[in-house]
Amino acid sequence: MKRKLLLVDDDREFAELFRKRAEGSGWDMVWLNDGTDAVKTVKAEKPDIIILDVFLPEMDGFTTLKSLKAKIDPDSKAPSVICDIPVVVMTGKAPMMEDMIRFEGAVEFFTKPVDGATLLKRINEIVDKRQKAQKS
Repeated sequence: MKRKLLLVDDDREFAELFRKRAEGSGWDMVWLNDGTDAVKTVKAEKPDIIILDVFLPEMDGFTTLKSLKAKIDPDSKAPSVICDIPVVVMTGKAPMMEDMIRFEGAVEFFTKPVDGATLLKRINEIVDKRQKAQKS
């Protein structure tokens, strides 16, 4: 079964290039260009990992991250079924946000421009580690 990756980034060129690299490495990638539908899509798709840009139209990545990592689902008021999905955050405009982003629950932080091979290697490591932990 292919691993699922959700990329939330408004940079179409990066998304298309990264999709080729990710799908060539066995990932099934869904791309959204803003944070508005990210939480809904995560609930429906249950990706293995999320890559999230900070500066997005509509709902920014920081607000999206907080919604993804909320322990209680705001709609159902039940415990969240998505808060444990790893989120990798990236931005090109504010590297000083790293501590705040990690505090909100991101497992990794990249400053743009991001090397696709390095990003792919890191998400593989994160998901491998998570899957091993879930099996034990």
